[in-house]
Amino acid sequence: MRNNKQDNEYLNISDSLTLQSDAPFYGTGLDLLAFSKLTEEFFKSVQGLNNPRYVVLETWLLVDFAIRTFLSNLFDLTRFNSEEEEFDLRYKLLPSFERSIVILEKILKIQRSLPENPDDYSVKLPAKFGFFFMRKYKNEFMKFLDIEQEYYKKYYPKLASNDNEKINLSLSSKSSVSKIFKRYCVNQQFVNNLQSIDENWFKIALRLNKARNIAAHSYDLQKILSAFGYKDKKAAEKTKKECLTMIEKLLGVVEQP
Repeated sequence: MRNNKQDNEYLNISDSLTLQSDAPFYGTGLDLLAFSKLTEEFFKSVQGLNNPRYVVLETWLLVDFAIRTFLSNLFDLTRFNSEEEEFDLRYKLLPSFERSIVILEKILKIQRSLPENPDDYSVKLPAKFGFFFMRKYKNEFMKFLDIEQEYYKKYYPKLASNDNEKINLSLSSKSSVSKIFKRYCVNQQFVNNLQSIDENWFKIALRLNKARNIAAHSYDLQKILSAFGYKDKKAAEKTKKECLTMIEKLLGVVEQP
């Protein structure tokens, strides 16, 4: 799910936080609401922390959850989860943060290089309605098919068909064209929703992971702060500020002005 940037620059997720229109997210509307709520909780938690170790770990946990959610929704893993059994494939199946980053980066690179599937733009009628339309209003239905073909010829020539084929386009969920592209075609929604993820996004995520690896195994604050390159008296303050900035840049969550 995604806001149209031309219509909405942001989505309010609380009285103090907004989700930018280009925030990366792949899932349903309900998934987005749940994710927004969780992000709000983590963001406020990081704001209220003073210990740099906890700041880094909380920030990392949120970003790790986001990446696992993207991949889990993409591969439709959530349908195998079970709250009763405490079984979540985001954590049972998907690899480490760093490996998940590599997988996400590779998938986006491949998807962005693939051709579009023309069938994504085909006109589809529910079969039951289509047969009703054809049976009760045959002349109008044949006119509709002509209009459909005119539309294809003007905007999507690869979808245009001859008279013997065109009836199948409107009543079927898949056209003959889709068979050609079925194996290698872009998941346009996935690419659109994660279009803000670029090379710099991955660099920021790996920088956070480097700091997390130190924080997860050490209580030495100087070591943790040095992971970000901070060594002065304001190192803890700068680390916290950078972590909040990371949440903004990686997940598109910002404080309302």
